[in-house]
Amino acid sequence: IQYFAKKVVKIVPISIPTRINLALCEELSKAIVRSIHSFDRKVIIVATTDLSQDLSQEMANRKDQKVINDVAHMETEELTKGIKRFGLSYCGMNAVLTMMLAAKELGASSGELVKYVTSGDTTGDYSQVNGYAGMLIK
Repeated sequence: IQYFAKKVVKIVPISIPTRINLALCEELSKAIVRSIHSFDRKVIIVATTDLSQDLSQEMANRKDQKVINDVAHMETEELTKGIKRFGLSYCGMNAVLTMMLAAKELGASSGELVKYVTSGDTTGDYSQVNGYAGMLIK
């Protein structure tokens, strides 16, 4: 982040439990929004999670596309339901949900996929891949 900003930036890391907890995400997102409103400078929220792990390329694409679509449409409830319904285990999904809720409160209305890849795109082995997506919320 500092490299691309070309200046020193302050980073406030927040570690969140992995088990989906929408109430925690809602509470934390409100605290983040309150904090952002108290600053007189630009603030960027970054959330990270893995996507599919150890799935075939086809299955990873299918499951990850659902998550990507829900994030792009800012559908926090659908995202939560889908994760629970399909037994998906993305370790940072609470961070993503928190970011989405805070971004919505700050006026964001959509997300945009920058790039989606899997580990198979690097290794050439598509039998068991991990999925990765870069997205912007605006």
